[in-house]
Amino acid sequence: MHLYNITLKSKQMKEIKATIAILLLLVSLSSCSDSNDNPSDTIEGNWRLVHVTGGILGVDQTFEGDKIIWKFNSQNQNLIVVNNNTDQNLIDGLDSGSYEYSISSNPDNELCNQSIIIEDNGNMGCITIDNTKLTINDLSADGFKYEFRRQ
Repeated sequence: MHLYNITLKSKQMKEIKATIAILLLLVSLSSCSDSNDNPSDTIEGNWRLVHVTGGILGVDQTFEGDKIIWKFNSQNQNLIVVNNNTDQNLIDGLDSGSYEYSISSNPDNELCNQSIIIEDNGNMGCITIDNTKLTINDLSADGFKYEFRRQ
């Protein structure tokens, strides 16, 4: 009788452990989400230009405050630029205005997963978004690297 109780308890413990393992697996799978669901990793919203580097002459410029703002609307793929820079000697990206844009995927390019194409300007370069930082990088073609901060 004693051996029977030990065997029964051992079998019940195995069933309990298996049930807990299945529940843990279900909970962990249901909490997974696509990184695209994170609104802080999207281009949508207002971005202020803070730094421009690159070009053949080796430009290195910092912009203070809200002098240049790019407003991306991903629903209609529209970009509104408010450029209040008055120094014609500075590289500051786009003039004030409204532009259509698109983002293309480059799955075969490990260094540039996505590129941004802006109306009348063509491919502006690789684009990376990391929470509050947006970078458009065209340095590989002797272009410029634009760094933005989310407003």
